[in-house]
Amino acid sequence: MSRKFIEKPLSLMSEGKHIAATAHLPSDEKAASPIVVFCHGFTGNRIEQRYIFVRTARRLAMSDIASLRFDYRGCGESEGLFKEHTLLDYIKDTLNVIDYLPNLGGTDAGCAGILGYSIGGCVAAEVLGRRRELKTAVLWSPVAFPRQLFFERRQDLPASEALPPEQDFIEYDGWAIGKGFIHSLSEVNPVERLAGYAGPVLLCQGSQDTVVPPYHSEAYLTARRQAERITEISHFPESNHGYKPLKEDERLLDETASWFYKYL
Repeated sequence: MSRKFIEKPLSLMSEGKHIAATAHLPSDEKAASPIVVFCHGFTGNRIEQRYIFVRTARRLAMSDIASLRFDYRGCGESEGLFKEHTLLDYIKDTLNVIDYLPNLGGTDAGCAGILGYSIGGCVAAEVLGRRRELKTAVLWSPVAFPRQLFFERRQDLPASEALPPEQDFIEYDGWAIGKGFIHSLSEVNPVERLAGYAGPVLLCQGSQDTVVPPYHSEAYLTARRQAERITEISHFPESNHGYKPLKEDERLLDETASWFYKYL
């Protein structure tokens, strides 16, 4: 029988700024539940489109798995301006959130996993390369080549080094993207990082995804298998980046929960 879970708002600290978060925790502390940290996508937040992060956290709770969702600095309800922060900042935020896990009652910080969506999949891969004590991961449509993807989608955008000194950002779909963020896209190697992580990984990919095309997940899969790591990939034939239609959305949540239940 599943334990009762509560949803608790939190304010954490990362590099001197407040990070808005929501923890899904067991209402009693008689036994420690495993826990999953969520990493959201580019310009996203801890709720994500169509409440998919909220729904996933509640689905995990049905399997007695706790979770912690948070907004990177400059995103959602966290402090900071979006254009001020970089991909490296998102990685630091995630590491700082993981460091906070022992403070959560009713959970086992030594039995933690990570879920990453889109650019959050890239962040999670980088984190797994640094925190190999994490037990397992599920990556939804993970970005494998962030700089390449950024400029593939908008070939008219100038590189950060091409901007005049007085201009510290470019406009991208209504967002101010800082020079530092663009530069940071070249400072990560998530495919190599994930290949070095020994724990099991589930990759989920929409076959109709044009935002993060399937070759990104395939790159992770190839690198992991060459390194002889336990890795599975689940294809969603009708899904785009948002995992529509609903029947595939439901399967995504079920497979995610089943994976964490198996490996945590």
